Amino acid sequence: MSPSAIQSSRALTNNSTGSSDTEHQEAVTHSAQQSSDTPRYIDFISESPYDLLCVIVAFFDQDTMAICINVCREWRRILLECPVPWREMYIHNSRHTAILSAISRYVNKLSIYDAVDCVKSLHTLNLSHLQSLAIINESPFLDDVDEADMSDTIPKALSYIQDTLTELYLCDYLSDRTQISLAHILSKCRRLTVLVMDIKFTDFPRDMPLRYPTSLTRIEIDRVSSCVQDIHSFHPLFRYSPNLRFVKLDMCNDDDDITPILEVHCFKLAVLLTNAWIFNLNENHPGYPETSNLERHDGGLELIAIHAIRSAHHIWVRLHRSCDTLRSMYIAPVAGNQSVRQNWRPLSSFVLNALTTLHINFRDDQSLHEHLSVMLRQFPNLETIWLERIHKADNEETTNEIFDAMTSLKNLSCLDLRYFDINGEGFLEFLRHHATNPASILWRLAIYECYGVVPSVLNQIGNNRRLEQACLWRPGEEVTAQDIEEFMLLLAQLPELATVNLGELVFTNEAARNLASSTSLSYLWLVRPVGLTDEGEDILRDRLDEELHVYH
Repeated sequence: MSPSAIQSSRALTNNSTGSSDTEHQEAVTHSAQQSSDTPRYIDFISESPYDLLCVIVAFFDQDTMAICINVCREWRRILLECPVPWREMYIHNSRHTAILSAISRYVNKLSIYDAVDCVKSLHTLNLSHLQSLAIINESPFLDDVDEADMSDTIPKALSYIQDTLTELYLCDYLSDRTQISLAHILSKCRRLTVLVMDIKFTDFPRDMPLRYPTSLTRIEIDRVSSCVQDIHSFHPLFRYSPNLRFVKLDMCNDDDDITPILEVHCFKLAVLLTNAWIFNLNENHPGYPETSNLERHDGGLELIAIHAIRSAHHIWVRLHRSCDTLRSMYIAPVAGNQSVRQNWRPLSSFVLNALTTLHINFRDDQSLHEHLSVMLRQFPNLETIWLERIHKADNEETTNEIFDAMTSLKNLSCLDLRYFDINGEGFLEFLRHHATNPASILWRLAIYECYGVVPSVLNQIGNNRRLEQACLWRPGEEVTAQDIEEFMLLLAQLPELATVNLGELVFTNEAARNLASSTSLSYLWLVRPVGLTDEGEDILRDRLDEELHVYH
C-alpha cells in the first residue's frame, strides 16, 4: 500500500473512532439525564437493618405508627414485630384498641382513656411485660351509663397482670358507679409500688385483711371522705407499708389525726400532702416534688402540706429530722380555730436551712399570725412566701414585725399576699428596702385584695426596678383613678417588667396609654377594669397584640 493510501486509511479510522466516542458520550449523558429526571423511592421500612429501624421508629408517635402499619402488609408485619414503639400505649379509640391485641406482649406502660371495651378485653391479651396500668374515665359522652361501671371488670383484669404490675392508676372523674375493693388490689398485686385512686372503694382500710407488708412507696387517694370519715381507718395501710415515701390524701375531715399515725409508722416518708387542692398544689406547681428524687433522704421530709390542723405539736419530731431536707411547707389551721400561740411554737423550734417555700392560709387564725415573725427568722433561706386570709390583724405592731422579719431574708424573690393585712409602716419599709438595696432579688410581687393598699404603697412598688411580675387586685378605696395612672407610668419605666396582672380597679384610657409606653412589657391580664373604653383597649392591643387578655 502506498504511503498516501495508508495516510488516507488512518484518517478514516480516526474520524470513525472519534464519531463513535462522541455518540457513546452523548448516549451516556442522555441516559444520566433520564435517570436524574426519574424519581427514586427507597422503602426504608423494608430495607433498613433491624437495629436502625428500631432507632427510626422510636421517634414516631402512636398515631403515626397506626398509619404506617396500614400502608401495606409488609410494613404491618415488620412494625408489629418491632417492640420499641409499643412499650408505651395510650388507648383513646377503637383503632388503638385493635392495635393493642397485636402488640400487647411488648407493652410496659398502658393508659386507657374512656375505652370501656378495651378494659373489658384486658384479660384476653398477652400483657406479660406490663408494669404500669392507668384506667381513666373522663368523658361525659358514654353511650350507656351502665357501661361506665367497671366494678367487676377491673378486678378481673388485674388478676391476669398482678405478677408484673408495679404502678396502678384508677381515676373515674365523672361516674360514681365504679367501686373497687382496696383490699383486693393490695392482696393480689403484691408488687405494687405506686397506687393512685380517684375512685370509690368499697372497704374501709381498717377492715382490710392485710397480712403481709406491701411494697408501696407512693399512694394517692382523692376521695377519702366519700367512704371514710375517720382518718384512723388508714392505720393498717400505713402499718403494712413501711417503705412509703409519698402520701397524698384529699378530702380528709381532720388532718390532725393523720400526723400521729404517720409519726409511728412511716419513717421513710418524704412527702405528706393532705387536701393539696387548698394550696393549688398539683403536678404543675413549681414546688411540687418529683417522685424520682425521693430516695435521697431517709426519715427527713421534703414537702409537707397539712390542711385543717389545730396544733403543730404532732409534727415536732418529724420537723426535727427534717432541718436539712424540708424544702416546702404548706399550713392551714382549722377554720374558726381558737388556738393559742403556744400551739405553733414547734414551727419555730428549729432552723430549717433547706426551706425555700412557705405557704400559709391563716383562715383568720390570729395566734398563728402573731407567731409568724418568729417563724420567719428560723427560715433563713426562704425564696417564696405566700400568705393569705388575715383580713385585718388584731394590732398593727404584729404586721410590722412580720415584714421586718421578711426584710432580713436575703434570698426572697417571690412574695404573694392574698386577703392579707399590709396596713402600717412595716410593709412600706419592706418595699423601700428592696427598692434601694442593690443586692435585692425580689422579682415577683402580688397583692390580691389586701387591706392597707394606699397610694404610697403603689409608689414604692413602682420604684422596685428589679420587678419582672407585678399583680394588683382591688386596691383600697383611697386609691383614685389618678393614682392608678401614675402607678402605670411607674411600671412602664421598670426595665425588666414583663408581666402585669390587674383586676377590679379603675383603669382609664390614660392608664392604658401610660402602661403601653413600657418597652419591656410582654403580657397583660386585665379583669373587670372600670373606665376602660374600646379606645384604651386598642392602645394596649396595638402594643401587645395576642398577649393582651381583657375580661370585662
